[in-house]
Amino acid sequence: RVLTDLYAEASAALAGFIETLDLDANAFFAVSWAGEARSRQWLDIGREFTEVWHHGAQVRDAVGAGPFSDPDWLRAVLRIAMHVVPHAYGDLAAPRGTSIAIRVTGPAAGAWTLRRDQDQWTADEGDPADTTASLTMPDEGSATVAGHDVVREPNSVRRAIGYVAQDSGVDRNATGRENLVLQ
Repeated sequence: RVLTDLYAEASAALAGFIETLDLDANAFFAVSWAGEARSRQWLDIGREFTEVWHHGAQVRDAVGAGPFSDPDWLRAVLRIAMHVVPHAYGDLAAPRGTSIAIRVTGPAAGAWTLRRDQDQWTADEGDPADTTASLTMPDEGSATVAGHDVVREPNSVRRAIGYVAQDSGVDRNATGRENLVLQ
């Protein structure tokens, strides 16, 4: 009871503070996972929301409570997470105008377009008129590779696909331990 009361009080105070912020102003901290040196306040707040959502989803899964009941929460997480996709594609070479449709089906459905413009990738919400490639995935469920669940059996998946890094094999944003786990 003490923890839930503390959480309720802190949540109300945090919500009150966030409501005073100019969402288009520069945030105090950049959202590094989106590849930004400077981020707007709304993305920094969104980053915090995704952290809370992920941890809450993990707790709900651990205690058998199932997913959050409101698909709008997952939809918000997906919309925020799409800001990292251009950074993840980074310097991947592709002809200008290349576009990839990313579609999520289910109650939290959404569509985004990853597009190569000039010297960078950009992501926009919505389906493109024409695409070079497309990816469609459900908003819930699990994935298997070579018959192995990617969450419960990650080592079996790694052995099945034989991942070998093409560059140095080091993710500069990951810890040493995370880099070893990826290998």
